[in-house]
Amino acid sequence: MIKKYIVSDMLEAHMKIKAELGEDAIILYTARRREKGIKGLFKKAKIEVIAAVENKQDDLNLRSIKKDIEIIKREIHVQKSANDADDNIYDNLLKKGFSPNVAREISAMYKNGEDTSDLKNYFIRKIGFASPLKLNSKPTVVLFVGPTGVGKTTTIAKMAANYVLNYNKNVAFVTADTYRIAAAEQLKIYADMIGAPIKVVDNSFELSLAIKSFEDKDIIFIDTAGRNHRSQYQMQNLRELIKNVKIDEVYLVINSSAKYIDISRILKEFSFLKYKIIFTKLDEAENLCGILETRYLTDAPFSYVTTGQSVPDDIELLNPAKVVEEILGGD
Repeated sequence: MIKKYIVSDMLEAHMKIKAELGEDAIILYTARRREKGIKGLFKKAKIEVIAAVENKQDDLNLRSIKKDIEIIKREIHVQKSANDADDNIYDNLLKKGFSPNVAREISAMYKNGEDTSDLKNYFIRKIGFASPLKLNSKPTVVLFVGPTGVGKTTTIAKMAANYVLNYNKNVAFVTADTYRIAAAEQLKIYADMIGAPIKVVDNSFELSLAIKSFEDKDIIFIDTAGRNHRSQYQMQNLRELIKNVKIDEVYLVINSSAKYIDISRILKEFSFLKYKIIFTKLDEAENLCGILETRYLTDAPFSYVTTGQSVPDDIELLNPAKVVEEILGGD
C-alpha cells in the first residue's frame, strides 16, 4: 500500500504514517510544496511525504509495489522541477511586476522568517492611510493631472457627484483639456447631470478668470489634458497653465495597472507639483503591485481609488489593508 501525505512537519508525518500504515511502513520520498502564485510565496510551505507498507493480509505483489513507486518517483521529479521554479521567490516577484529593489526586499523578509501577518502589517504601514480632499477654503480649487488614458475626467465626475449628492456641496467644473473635444463634452454631460456650471479655458489667464467667476462655490474641479510624461513640451504647457493660479489640492491620477518603470517616470515628470495620488481602474488590474511600488518611489499621500465606471459610486478612499490583502492573499 502506498499513501501520500501533505503535512506541516515530519513529526506530523510520522504520526500519521504510524497510525495508518503501522510500524513497518517506510518513507519513500519527501519534498517541500508551496502553493503556486504570489499568494503562495507568503504561506508556510507544506511537506509532501510518500510512504509505503507491504500489506501482508492481502499478500500484495512486492514487485508491483516497487513498480508503482518508480512511477510515483518519476511524477514527483516532474512536479519538483516545476515547483523549484516557484520556490525562487525573487524571480516570481519579478514576474508578477515588482521592481528588482522591491522584489529583493520582500524576498529577503520572507527568507528571514517573516510570516504572512507580519508582512501584511509591514506593508499596511508602508502604504499608510489615505488622505482625503481637504476643504480648508472657499472655494477649494482642485487640479487633476496625469498621463493620457488614466480616467481623469471620469474620476473628477465621481468626486464631484459624491460631494454634491452626499455632502450637499456647490461645485463647478473647469476644463483645460482642449486637445480632445470629446473630453470637454464628456465633462459637460456630467456637469448637467448634477446641475453644476462649467467653463472651458485655454490658458492661465482664462483659468484665473474662470476660478474668480466661481468664487461662490465650495469646490472647483479643474480637468487638464492627459500629458505624455515623456513630452517636455506638454509638461511645459501644464506649468504655464497653472503658474499664476492658486491651487489648493493637486491630484496625480495613475492607472493601477501601470508598471514600476512608467510610474517612476510619471512621478519624476510631475515632481514640480505637490500632489496626492489617485489610483484608477482597480477593477481592471491584474494585480495591485503598482500601488505598493509607488510607495517605494514617493512619500506623496495616497488618496482615492476608482473601482469601475459607475458615477458616483465607484470611488472610495484607498484602504491599505484591502490593497495588501489583494497582493498577498489570505493565510
